[in-house]
Amino acid sequence: MDINSGLAWLGFWIFMAVFITCDHWIFQQGYDSFFQKHKTAEEKQIQQLKIEKLRRALERAS
Repeated sequence: MDINSGLAWLGFWIFMAVFITCDHWIFQQGYDSFFQKHKTAEEKQIQQLKIEKLRRALERAS
């Protein structure tokens, strides 16, 4: 493995780490993400409550 190949793999894994971190952050905000979905009725209700809470916070900030 030469240095260019190693740097390509390093870049790939850095990208994947950031992508997965952002995906989990989006899910924690109450939205369905690339890897995770809200499936049960309770999860969907919690999802909607989180979204409404964020919307109200944004409206107050504006």
